[in-house]
Amino acid sequence: MRLAFEGLKANIDVPDHPAFLAALKAAAIDWPFHRVETDEEPIARIIARGTSLVVHHPEEEPVPTTPVAAACDVMVSLAGALVTENPHRLCLHGAAALFAGRLLVFPGHSHAGKSTLTARLAADGHTIFGDDIVPLDEQGNGVALGVAPRLRLPLPASATPAFRDFVMRHAGASDGRYHYLALPEGRLARKGTTAPIGAIVLLDRQPRGPADLRAAPRSLALKLLARQNVSYAEDARPLLAQMSALVQRLPCYVLAYADLEEAAEQLASAFGRWPAAPQHLPLADPDALSRRLLQHDPLAEADIEFDQDLSCEPYRPGMRLVRNPDVTMHEVEGEAFLAGVDHTAAINNLNPIALGIWNLMIHPVDEAEAAYVLSGAFPETDPHVIARDVSALFQSLHDSRFAIEATGPRPKAWYPLVVARPHT
Repeated sequence: MRLAFEGLKANIDVPDHPAFLAALKAAAIDWPFHRVETDEEPIARIIARGTSLVVHHPEEEPVPTTPVAAACDVMVSLAGALVTENPHRLCLHGAAALFAGRLLVFPGHSHAGKSTLTARLAADGHTIFGDDIVPLDEQGNGVALGVAPRLRLPLPASATPAFRDFVMRHAGASDGRYHYLALPEGRLARKGTTAPIGAIVLLDRQPRGPADLRAAPRSLALKLLARQNVSYAEDARPLLAQMSALVQRLPCYVLAYADLEEAAEQLASAFGRWPAAPQHLPLADPDALSRRLLQHDPLAEADIEFDQDLSCEPYRPGMRLVRNPDVTMHEVEGEAFLAGVDHTAAINNLNPIALGIWNLMIHPVDEAEAAYVLSGAFPETDPHVIARDVSALFQSLHDSRFAIEATGPRPKAWYPLVVARPHT
């Protein structure tokens, strides 16, 4: 049978399989769905084969799975459809919980600990708006989808007997690996409920050590949001604008923790009322924090492939490049973030030196000219190293179409010294 979910055009083929349908109802606990008749291609098919299920996605190999895992797959597909059908709407990949009338948003990649932490906060009585995806409305408020939190089992070693008992007593559907919670009334926000966002809290889960809440660099918060929220956008510019505005108007923190109880206590103490208490916390070490958070991000380690414009000539050394006029830039704390459309529908982060070269590209420039300017700003650096790094940046900007080949005659030398040495 074909199912459609409230607010989405996408549909899914599913079998009349009691265990699967029970798991799906436990997952989409407050997200209404109904049977439909349509000839449109479904975004996924769940097929029963004997006592097992097989998940089919277009252009992917079928995957055998359990009823609960199949329900998980459906929810992931629906999240993707929500993003696809609302290309100008920011949908944060993260969790959100209500503290004193405002949301704490916990952006993070898979296995960052956001679902377990939100479940622990639900045990304390906080209302959960989501543990994986949180859409924003036009006013920038978080919107609940009515999806139950999903835990991965086993629970971490720091989980107390009381929390383990809470999880078991409020089981919705479980297969020993995935475990949906059926939260008590009021602990899961009803679908469509909105609330203002109070703060962004990055999660830095560690193997040991006390919980510690510190201020987080806004540029790092934007970097994490950008990597997690623009995967399939046809136009990344409005999304970057929304994310940039979000991190600049909201306080950003990082919570380092190993123990769930300590983490919950830190959040309760800091955000039990608004304005929140931690207004002058020390800044977390940006370099160490960036290494820890980004190295565990699968997108940070993946080779990003850009759609190539086949009519575009391959990059060659000596090619003069100029900024693509369709690309926009937002600067946060000295770091630049670029976004574009079509094959440039991604977000590129430039460090201060790369930003200097981008500034040069307001006019056509080639590698030699850029390397010359950079060597003047950093005379103690080996010119060969500078030339190598400039060549790699030119290649990347051209291949991603953030910069394009300049046409017309070569102008007279024009370039000022626009690369500033970083402050120490």
